[in-house]
Amino acid sequence: MFFLYFIFINKWTDAIIAIDETGTIISANKGACTLFEYNKNELIGNSINKLMPKHVASNHDNYLQQFVHSARQIKSILGKVRKLRGVKSSGASFPMELSRK
Repeated sequence: MFFLYFIFINKWTDAIIAIDETGTIISANKGACTLFEYNKNELIGNSINKLMPKHVASNHDNYLQQFVHSARQIKSILGKVRKLRGVKSSGASFPMELSRK
């Protein structure tokens, strides 16, 4: 089974979210709940896309499928930090950094 852990880094806390190969959130730590302002039950079982701006989320499923099926692509992004925007439960966006492990 495929699992991908996202670590969202900000100056207050580290948020760790695990997704499966379809982008469904299977695990989220307290830092993730705090950062995105959701309780754990609101995250687990939902798409990781709910934490992204709409213009990013609309392409994410295709990107994820390409990523899952390409070992070369997996190696190219693991451990790298990317600056992007997240979306809180209120709809407010905020800057963050993403590291994939």
